[in-house]
Amino acid sequence: MHEKTLFKLSLICSLVGIFIILVINESYNISYSNISLIDNSSIGKTVKVQGFITSISDSPGILIMNIQDKTSNIAVIAFKEDEINLQKNDLIEVSGIIKEYKDKLEIEAKEIKVY
Repeated sequence: MHEKTLFKLSLICSLVGIFIILVINESYNISYSNISLIDNSSIGKTVKVQGFITSISDSPGILIMNIQDKTSNIAVIAFKEDEINLQKNDLIEVSGIIKEYKDKLEIEAKEIKVY
């Protein structure tokens, strides 16, 4: 094949691939969960919760906080890769994976948004 034909073909394939990724990303939207609905059957699943920080503990490399919504509360573990400025009573949204640690459920945060 000629170079121009190969270039056009690779450009079309790249654009189609990007379009498919965008469509999949839009369809993979996690809805909010009430903390009280999180139980042992949720372990390993990705959830999104929103609540107020009721306690926070900052140590090197890890941030441990407790958040509460109108239904219950849960521990959130965040591994600090970037500097994050959170305080008690902040309203946050947490997306992460449900884990079990010492017979208690917690969320390992993948993304935290402060409101």
